[in-house]
Amino acid sequence: MQIWNMKIPQKIKVFLWRAARGCLPTRERLRTRGVQCTDRCVHCEQSFENDWHVFFGCNKVEEVWAEAGLWSFIRDKLEIADGFVALFFQLLELLSQHNLHMFAMTMWSIWKRRNDKLWNGIETRPTVSIMLARDSLHQWQLIRQKRQHTAAVTGSDSSAATLHSSSNTIRWRKPGTGEVKCNVDAAIFKDHGCYGVGICLRGDNCEFIAAKMAWFYGLPQPQEAEACGLREAILWLGDRGLTAVSIELDYLCGVSLVAKSLGMISYQEAERFRVIEAAERKVIVLPVIGNDVGVQLREHDLSWNSFLSSDKLHSAADGWAFIDIQPGDVYCWPTNLGWVMGPTLMYSCFLSGATLAFYHGTPLGHGFGKFV
Repeated sequence: MQIWNMKIPQKIKVFLWRAARGCLPTRERLRTRGVQCTDRCVHCEQSFENDWHVFFGCNKVEEVWAEAGLWSFIRDKLEIADGFVALFFQLLELLSQHNLHMFAMTMWSIWKRRNDKLWNGIETRPTVSIMLARDSLHQWQLIRQKRQHTAAVTGSDSSAATLHSSSNTIRWRKPGTGEVKCNVDAAIFKDHGCYGVGICLRGDNCEFIAAKMAWFYGLPQPQEAEACGLREAILWLGDRGLTAVSIELDYLCGVSLVAKSLGMISYQEAERFRVIEAAERKVIVLPVIGNDVGVQLREHDLSWNSFLSSDKLHSAADGWAFIDIQPGDVYCWPTNLGWVMGPTLMYSCFLSGATLAFYHGTPLGHGFGKFV
């Protein structure tokens, strides 16, 4: 099986070619080129880090191959293999097409996992690494199939097919002159107990500027995951010194209020940005005389009486009257936002002018006590 004939992303082909040609900058290879660095493995810090150890020898790598479902097949070939390159091409010849694609993506994820540990101090769990590898391959296959289908239907390439698409399709709009468009999205992976956010910057000529991805453990609501993505985007934009930016994401209703009130960013940081597009705000209508407001309310609006009887106001009143939550206080309660106390605490703090302290994790160890 030739590397260049494999139906995988081009960057994975290039990576495999570099691995087969001995071009990957392992620590042992860097030392032979005169680079002053340790020759120990990034993960186990015990053995020499060469190609064999990075992809097959380290015990941390076994976990990744096992998660991919390939370790039992590879393990049988290790004892009789005549070096890394020989084993690499032997596996390319023996694996089925499906396992071959998974083998290539796992090789790439192992190297990426190693670099994340080396340069960012992040040790990605094997389940997350394989999930990312499978998702990358799946997304690439979907895009490839869509392009082939579009070309077959229209008789032209995908760019021409876009011109014939429905007028109801939601299209990406480029930013104004001199501005930058920042697209933010979040995805939740329930099976793996984590969620991720992706951020992409493009200029006023639609040119790609930069992108960022971040992963977090936990299973928040979609709106909370989007808000986390918004926070990451705002802080990232601030680090890059960008202010003329339009931020676009799925959940735009009240994002400026979310960013400030949840304590995600400081007021000084928030003032550097503004929300260009957002959903209509909820309105509380006060009657001039009596209880009748005299107008037809929109579906999401409230009359004054309905507002007074809402749980939100009761929560804030109870917090002020019975717990003595005052403006400027910092309030922390060991609970989960998904339970009844979650919304109660949020309304109590934000409507009273207090700060709500969030702890990422479970309140069962010394970490939570130290946080408090």
